[in-house]
Amino acid sequence: MSVYLFANIPNYHLAGFVPVRDSYDNFLNVLTFIETVSSCGHCRIENEADSQFAIFTGNTTRILIKKEFGYYTMFLPFQIIDYGGNISFNYDECNMPVTSLFISIMRSCVEACRDYGYSHEDILENIMVNYNTDIRAAVNYCDIFTTLITEDHGYFRFDDDEANENGRVHPRYHFDFYYKNTSSIKVGIDRNINFDFFKNLFDREAERPYVI
Repeated sequence: MSVYLFANIPNYHLAGFVPVRDSYDNFLNVLTFIETVSSCGHCRIENEADSQFAIFTGNTTRILIKKEFGYYTMFLPFQIIDYGGNISFNYDECNMPVTSLFISIMRSCVEACRDYGYSHEDILENIMVNYNTDIRAAVNYCDIFTTLITEDHGYFRFDDDEANENGRVHPRYHFDFYYKNTSSIKVGIDRNINFDFFKNLFDREAERPYVI
């Protein structure tokens, strides 16, 4: 397993991340993450303890983001191209580089769905009008968006939530699975965790961390 680490992320990039309440929010955060690390080669580090962002590749491909009181993590659907300093990303399923144009179109597709609900026709019109593309290119982008937004995002987060601690009903240290409060479940543990927990969790050849 390979791990790419980043720290000292500029605040204007961090401000682009949104609370995750649905798959669109999660996908927007993936795009923001890709945009950030692609332009912040100077933020790459070697010290795991100092990392704010991490990418795990190999037998699993995941993003890990450290927040003020915990972490959140999700599946990375793109492949990494490492130039030694900067890195870039590719969507191998369609042999398409993840460029600023690609990211902009995907964000525009999310906004179209937020405004009108998911509609193949509305997404196509949005791409063709806003990006001056022909129908074949628009269909390709629409198909990519549909695949990316509907596949398993594997999102979950770990919170150190002392302010809302309530015994075993709302444990201070807990994992939240799923997006919405109406469907989310909390799994409490008796201690805080750090980067090493996730490193072992994502490495299929390492011993499993036990939460109970």
